[in-house]
Amino acid sequence: MNIVATEQILVASVLTNGAKPGPCLCTAIAYAPDYWESPEAGKLAQAIGRVFKRGFRASPPMVKAMCEPEYRAWLSHPTFGSHNALPLSCAEEEARVLIRHYQNQRILDTISDAYEQVIDHPEKALEVARGLHVALGEWCE
Repeated sequence: MNIVATEQILVASVLTNGAKPGPCLCTAIAYAPDYWESPEAGKLAQAIGRVFKRGFRASPPMVKAMCEPEYRAWLSHPTFGSHNALPLSCAEEEARVLIRHYQNQRILDTISDAYEQVIDHPEKALEVARGLHVALGEWCE
């Protein structure tokens, strides 16, 4: 299964199951929409995250209330329907794979940003290198 399909399945799983998702699912949702490859799933996941932050379970009406207007129609799209959903225990394992993908993307973005800074300001190479060392330290420990 590819990343986009997995993201869509995770959103469908959260919307379909009324239970509270596990830590991997919550972490994957926290990466939305910035690191999600599916724009629609990413925006719905972002709305789900807003619902969670308010202490509620992610029902379709709650998610719709937290979603940007142009993405609300996606809540009724078959891609995010119950036929595409997994039990939350299975979705938790799929989310674990996505977290690793998102972390790798975040590391790549950090290195890329540092590279651009050094190219733009070579005189700040040591300062950028120190910042990169600190930023990567959290993932390399």
